[in-house]
Order: sequence, then structure tokens, then C-alpha cells
Amino acid sequence: AARAKYWDLAGTPFGLRHAFFTARDGTKLHYVTSAPAAGSSASAPKSNLVIFVHGFPDSWVLWRRLLASERLRASSTLVAVDLPGYGGSDSLDRYGADEVLEILVAFAYAMRGEYLPEELEERGRVVVVGHDWGSLIGSRLAAEAPELADRFVLIGGVIPHHVLTSASERIASARQMLHTWTTRPRSLRLIRTALATLSPVLAQLRRSGYVFAFRLPRPFAGLIGTAAGAWFLRVTHSLHVGPRRPRPQLERTPAAEAMAASVGPGPAQLGEGAGDERGYDEAALRRRDRDAGWMDKIGLYRDGLFSGRWTKSVETMLALRELEMEADAAAAAAAAAAAARRTRRSSSGADASPSASPDPPRGALRAPAALVWGGEDAAFEGRLCAAALGEYLVAGGSGAVVVEGAGHWVPVEGEGEKEEEGQGQGSAGGGWRLVEGVVAGWGVGGCEGEEEEGGGGGGGGLRGVLDGLGLRVRWVAER
Repeated sequence: AARAKYWDLAGTPFGLRHAFFTARDGTKLHYVTSAPAAGSSASAPKSNLVIFVHGFPDSWVLWRRLLASERLRASSTLVAVDLPGYGGSDSLDRYGADEVLEILVAFAYAMRGEYLPEELEERGRVVVVGHDWGSLIGSRLAAEAPELADRFVLIGGVIPHHVLTSASERIASARQMLHTWTTRPRSLRLIRTALATLSPVLAQLRRSGYVFAFRLPRPFAGLIGTAAGAWFLRVTHSLHVGPRRPRPQLERTPAAEAMAASVGPGPAQLGEGAGDERGYDEAALRRRDRDAGWMDKIGLYRDGLFSGRWTKSVETMLALRELEMEADAAAAAAAAAAAARRTRRSSSGADASPSASPDPPRGALRAPAALVWGGEDAAFEGRLCAAALGEYLVAGGSGAVVVEGAGHWVPVEGEGEKEEEGQGQGSAGGGWRLVEGVVAGWGVGGCEGEEEEGGGGGGGGLRGVLDGLGLRVRWVAER
């Protein structure tokens, strides 16, 4: 029953429609959308498109509260995709940067063409919202394919090259201190400083210990999945309620639904269209049904997606070039107004807006991005992941914040909590309503010309949106 609720292709969970995207090589990605079926007499296309990308070990179901949001549906077509190897999507032979980023670019490009047709009188924004691995993927797209979306909302993830650079710099600094100590062995201060410098790196290694297990040789990694995969998924889902102590046990029905959301459809959901472009891949589903898709899920950790080199295909480069040209044409109409605003600021003696570094570091986000971490996120060490982050936010209007009281699974935190008067955000850390507010207020909303004006200060931009939500946030970086 739990699987049927989310995966029956004839159903309409949360008022959504199941659909499939087929890539050039025949790989299918399953997704759900708030848009009516083609040829339907339902409402006209919306001017904005929001694409949600989940992480480990989830599926499109992670976004259920956002997908049901009337506030978002009022102005936007909502799409939530299952990553390759997850949910109802096909598996890949390899989950490296070339494979995963290529198919997701193709998917997003196709969604733009499908749900933002050229006949729209006014085309709004395309927003990519990612969590966990979806956030990491979104970071790479914002850095290496910024034309793909107008805004990126990245929750519970990091900028891969920033973290690697930050860790490398700390290790090099500590090594130099220890080398100096060998010539001055009585200087205990050098030892203490070296250990303090390494402390964030060691703390992150402790938090990421499970990753090393996932990256063991395939037979051993598979054995972990067989022996403890279901237990690991249950523990993971118990964290969805947020950073509470003592942590409550999920009741039987929510626990079954949580597992169904991670495991995906089973043989009973194959139904009409199985094996063709209208349905799930039967062979993949039957294989995953034996191990809950464990090896597919951990493939994201094993094959270099985090920081491996991405060699774009000709098709991807052409698609991105087309989107860049469209963006240039749309920006031309606003150029005069932006110039006038800059002139007014200059003539009034106001400071010029902050400009991007002429030579940003590798992996810097070149599209406007909002990075959100929970203050009690158990996955990432803030001293490492948020240090010197400003130079990695190239586009105006970007920002990074830590939300006090929130955990890792912000998109589902606060579910089921009664909203008391004056406490519209549900959980202490904002929960899913935080994401709703950022996507609606900053993602598809926001002030015209915000990119040129920096988006900071005053009542506009990301800062204004978060101030309006009344949350306790700590700003890490802002442009």
C-alpha cells in the first residue's frame, strides 16, 4: 500500500502527475509534475519552472510538501525528478560526472522546452532546488553550466571544490607547522596550533565515515547493503524529523511510507507501459527489489561525481549555448534600466555594487545561488564547509546562511507540526516552509535588477526574504 501511494503510475499523489523523460541513449528518468497532461483543458502554462533534485537515500517524495504548496503552484510549474538509480528512474552503468551531469542537463533542458513553451507571453525564471546530493549536483551545474537555470537553491550540501581546497590548505598549513616543530621540539604551541588547524578536517572525516564504507571494493560495499542496508535507511529516515533529542521512533505507517519512498516502485507497480517510454524499467526494478537499490544509491559516492572532471558532450554544449543566447536576448531589454540604476547610485555617491572576482576559483558558482545549512546538520562541519566561502559566490544576489535549530533534512522538517499564531514556520529551524519561502520569495520572486544591485542589505534580495520569515540565521557569505 505504501509503494502504491507514491509509485502507482495511474495515481495522482499530492495532485501530481507521473511522467518520464527519455535521454538520447534510451535511459529514462522518472519525475512527477504539477503540470496537466498534454492536450488537457486545464489551466494555462505557468511562467516559472522549479526543478527539485533530491539526494541520498531519497526520491521525489522528499519534496512532497513543497510540491503540494499552493503558493508555489500559483506561479510555477513544479517538477521533481528521481536521480538515476533512484526511485523510478533507470540505473546507470556508472555514476560519474560525465554520466550524471549529462543526463540531468538534458533533463532540465527538456523540461524548459516542455513547460516553458515559446508562446508564453512572459517567461519567468527557472529555479533548480537541490538537497544533499541534489545540492552537490546543483553546485556543479551552477559552476559549470550556469546557463541552465536563473537561480539555484542549494540545501544541506557543499561546493565540492571549495571544501577540497579548504581541506588541502589546512592540511598544508598544519604540515608546515609540524615541519617547523621538528626544528623546535620544545615549542608545544606549534603542536597545539597544528592540531587546531586540522580540527575541522578531522571533524568532517568523522562525520563522513560512512562514505569510506560506501567506497569499499564492490563485493564488500554490497555486503554492507545486504547486511545493514535496510537498517541504515531506517536510521536515515528517523533523522527526517529534525535535530530532536531524544529522537522519536517513527510509527509503523510513516516508517513504511519512508522506506517505500527510498526503495521506489516494485513489481506490483509495473503496470501498463512497463519496459517502454511510458513506464518503469522492469529489469531494473526487479533487480533493485532484492537489495533496495543499494549499489545504485551508493554509486553517487563511488564514481567521482563529487569532484571528477566533466567533459561535456557536443549536444550539451550546444544546448547550453542556446540557453546563453536566450538569456542574453532577454537581458538586452533590461540593460538600459540597469545602467540607469548604476548611474543614479554613482551620482548619489552610493558605493558600487560588489563585483565578481575577475578570476574566480575553480568550482565557483557563476549563477545566483542561495546556500542553506541547518545549524545542527550532522553531515557537514561548518568550520570547513563555510570558511572563506565568499569568493565562490560569483553572481550578485547570492548568499549562504546557517539556520539555527535546523538539521540536515530541512525540506521535510516541521511536517505535522501545528502552526501556532505568529509561528508560521512550523519547526524552530523553519523546516519545509523555509524552503517554500526562499523558492517563492527569492527564487521565482525577488526584485528586478537584484543581480546588479547585489541583493544584500535593505529589505530586498535573499536577506529580505529570510528576514521576512523571522528565522534565526547566521550569514556565512553574501554578494
